[in-house]
Amino acid sequence: MNRINYVVHPLERALARPLPQGIARSLRAPLLVLGVATAFVAVLHAVEAARLRDARDRAARAALALAQVQPALTRVRAVERDVERVRAAEDADDALRRTGTDAANEIARIANALPDDAFLTSIRLEPATIGLDGRARGVDAVATTLAALSRVATARRARLVSARAEPASESVAYTVAVERAP
Repeated sequence: MNRINYVVHPLERALARPLPQGIARSLRAPLLVLGVATAFVAVLHAVEAARLRDARDRAARAALALAQVQPALTRVRAVERDVERVRAAEDADDALRRTGTDAANEIARIANALPDDAFLTSIRLEPATIGLDGRARGVDAVATTLAALSRVATARRARLVSARAEPASESVAYTVAVERAP
């Protein structure tokens, strides 16, 4: 028995055409594929949304942990800067000590270069020169002293500043300026 429905469906009234009674066989496969694809996209969207929420939660926790560690990190960086300053000061101190040793070695080389008939009475160490005051047995000894000082490796040039004979001690007092090699 066939049933006839005389009440018009509201959608049929809105469309002004009758609704189809079923899905044609030729459309069933594409519609099934479309439904499966839509479901697959919905599942992927849900998975990716969950992963995104998880990543945001982990980022928030990491930011909180970083905020808690930040004061300690600031103190560590300050200590690192202090250590760097101390190391630089130690290096400067070592360099200063080496310069003292270098100057002492330089003065020792100059003193060792003096001939036997000349000796030093004072030494003045300046940045560019070394001032030497001394006594020699004669003018020839002063000339030999200047020649010997000119041959010292650390001296660039030896220059006689003054010389005066001292008859009481039968010697010559001299002052020499030795230019230091750079």
